[in-house]
Amino acid sequence: MRRRQIIEYLKLDNIDKYREFDIDIAIRGEKIYQNNKIKNLTNENNKYKAIAQGTEDYNVEIEFDENDKIKNMKCTCPYYKKGNNCKHISAVVFATKLRPYYEKINNYIDKELEILKTNYKNSNVKNKILENKIKIIENNLIEKQGLYQRLNIAIEINIVEEDLEREIYYTKKAAEDVKRRYEEKIQEKEIRQRQTVKRKKHKPGLLFGLLSGLFSVSNDVYKETHDSKEYTEEELNDWDLTEEQKQLVREGHYEPWNFEEDKKSLEEEDYYYEDDE
Repeated sequence: MRRRQIIEYLKLDNIDKYREFDIDIAIRGEKIYQNNKIKNLTNENNKYKAIAQGTEDYNVEIEFDENDKIKNMKCTCPYYKKGNNCKHISAVVFATKLRPYYEKINNYIDKELEILKTNYKNSNVKNKILENKIKIIENNLIEKQGLYQRLNIAIEINIVEEDLEREIYYTKKAAEDVKRRYEEKIQEKEIRQRQTVKRKKHKPGLLFGLLSGLFSVSNDVYKETHDSKEYTEEELNDWDLTEEQKQLVREGHYEPWNFEEDKKSLEEEDYYYEDDE
């Protein structure tokens, strides 16, 4: 929340209403009030009377309308008699219309600062700039401060809270990105492992390794002169091939007739030596 939002949230309706006083006069008037130098304060129908202690005791009167705007005011000090709005009248304004705001702002600061420190401690954020900002806020609260200074601290707490929320978001997003990349690497590794297992599973045996060497030349020549043909399961079954032979045909290493020729040659050789037994 920014200044206007905090003012509306805490209902500080009159905090910017009294612009009859110069900034320096308003600050000095607040110090008179904070130092408990406003005495014998009375109120009758929104008309206040008090004694402001200074070099001498000065009688102050101030009247507000139904909207809490200053209607009439006067002071017995020399500065007011010269036609100026004095610090004594400003002190009575702080002691009356602005007095409840101190507690509201202080309670807000105490609550929000504790929430900010807790959220930072519980987050995974490690940011020296944010840490320093929180320390500066705490150090500023040690000194005695005015109402408007306290309001500025409340605003600063809100700004740091927003900064922390952004840091938490980006820290979380960065962690999610790291986790996602790690999971992707794991998935890639698992895929490679499955592919390796698959290749080992379909690796030809010793017999077909020998056949591969025997027919590699003829197979290469055939590939150079013929387009590769895809065979259906029915066609492969017609050739009476084993599963490993079918797989070699599917992968394009051999044609079905390669195994048929080898089979015939073996049958002829068996027939040739039949009478020798």
